[in-house]
Amino acid sequence: MPVGLILCEIGHSAAYGPLAVLLSEHFDTRTRYTGTSMGYQLQGAIVGLAPIAAASILTASGGAPNVGRVPVIIAVGSTVGLVALLLSPERSGMELPH
Repeated sequence: MPVGLILCEIGHSAAYGPLAVLLSEHFDTRTRYTGTSMGYQLQGAIVGLAPIAAASILTASGGAPNVGRVPVIIAVGSTVGLVALLLSPERSGMELPH
């Protein structure tokens, strides 16, 4: 149990560590704190609904025999996130507006 928890925390840290830099690069210095905070809070609110949506879809589709649909939903959400990341502009080395 502790080994699994440690491994999950490593993955969690690897995902959330660079998030602050990614979000803050998209805003100029006047709006950086507000923009970063709003982006982080909005994504948390949207992603926080995922377990409820997955349970609702599982219940509506007939329960446990159709559990294979939930990973498909996770894969679609992950794909949307990856596409958004790839389409976001690279701003390293650019002068930030003041």
